[in-house]
Amino acid sequence: MLLKSPFFKTSLTLIILFLLSSCQGDTFLKSEKKIAKLLEHKWDLGLSASNQQREEWTFTGDKIIIINFDNAGNIALTDTGSYSFDLGFSKDRMRVSGFEGSRITFNSTWQFIELTDKFLTIAHNSDNKSGLVLKEFRRLD
Repeated sequence: MLLKSPFFKTSLTLIILFLLSSCQGDTFLKSEKKIAKLLEHKWDLGLSASNQQREEWTFTGDKIIIINFDNAGNIALTDTGSYSFDLGFSKDRMRVSGFEGSRITFNSTWQFIELTDKFLTIAHNSDNKSGLVLKEFRRLD
């Protein structure tokens, strides 16, 4: 009886719409292929208080290439790692591995906060002590 009432159907519809709209990220319910297509580009990490040098991340196939540039625009450091997707119902993630040395902390599971054809925002908390690591990029190519 309750299941057939218009009030119940309307309420259920509104609850479902609210839940779908409250999910974080622009990757919600996208396939791995669609996410890969959006991600596989060259991305520029904006300069900030914690990032004083220009840094580019390039996603290609299952590899990440990170290049740091010095103040003159010359390549200062290049590292390569790999990534795979861990897609969920409400949170899509990217598992990153293979980095060593100063970038070993990048080996973590990053959550997609935003992924569009122009912007990428990812975050992780690898050690649960130092807080959230947030990286905001704009697409270069």
